[in-house]
Amino acid sequence: MDIAYRFCTHCLSNFCSNVSQTQEKVRVFLPTIDDLMRDHFMYVEFENNVLQNLLNDQQAKNIDISEYAEILHIQQGHFPTQEDQDVISEIYQYTSPQHDLSRLSS
Repeated sequence: MDIAYRFCTHCLSNFCSNVSQTQEKVRVFLPTIDDLMRDHFMYVEFENNVLQNLLNDQQAKNIDISEYAEILHIQQGHFPTQEDQDVISEIYQYTSPQHDLSRLSS
């Protein structure tokens, strides 16, 4: 199954309008489809400066999201409810002490 990673930069702004500009990395949900035209959604992580450059570009471009962001999650179905978005976000925010590498920086 092939997933469409192509996205218009002007359409991207509709899904990133409430993104905090103070965070280093930004995670957002985006709709997509597969090669059989079935609805999917993906949860992606952008470097904030990369996302801001895409959003501030005045010329609409058709970009491949996978070239600009890390794709964390893809799921078949309609765009998730806020409750489902919260659950998926929590899954990707969890870091066990065993896998938390920030302890090595001290």
